[in-house]
Amino acid sequence: MVEATSNILYTGNMASPGVDMIKVIAAAADVPLKVVFLTAAEKDSAEQKALGFPGKYPKFVCADGVLIETIAIAKYLAHGTSVMPTDAWQKAKTDQWLLWQVETVFPKIYPAMKAIFGFSTEVTAAEYKDADMFMKSCVKTLNVELVANEWIAGTPEASFVDYAMACYWSLMFQTVLDKGFLKAKPHQAVATWFNKVCALPAFVKAMGHVKCAEK
Repeated sequence: MVEATSNILYTGNMASPGVDMIKVIAAAADVPLKVVFLTAAEKDSAEQKALGFPGKYPKFVCADGVLIETIAIAKYLAHGTSVMPTDAWQKAKTDQWLLWQVETVFPKIYPAMKAIFGFSTEVTAAEYKDADMFMKSCVKTLNVELVANEWIAGTPEASFVDYAMACYWSLMFQTVLDKGFLKAKPHQAVATWFNKVCALPAFVKAMGHVKCAEK
């Protein structure tokens, strides 16, 4: 378990699912974490450059050194706590779903996110439609797992991957994947799981009260 007294997360993005994940995992693991939001000028400062990985954020600084990449940071914070499974199969399932999310899901749904949140005005209608359809197909994929298991990795209670995936999908559940969509049978197990994670004390502490979009 991390025992550093100065765990600082530097970021310039106030709406990052990855940063949200780190905050939630820290809360679930009961590990202290200070989040510092940087301006563009502060990111370019000599102090920040001295930490290494120039321009790469979020950046985590602790007694052991400096880390980048959100999953690596979150895993470091969860190490040795009940949040991270110790069973080999459950650990493998955790990695499987995390890799699926960042390597398969995110690149294909990003066009929809860019359009919804105003990151770009150049997303075409066809690109948005493809991203939206793929996003909804991924809900069905995750639903199959959650019909078989209450929690994603098959753990007896919520674990690292549940908190992480809920953070990754939070923006979508609050915008595109509304309650009408989630009422359909192929999506119900995901809806139940998401609402349970959002009600957990650690999630509420870090994220507040997250609700799915109304129809």
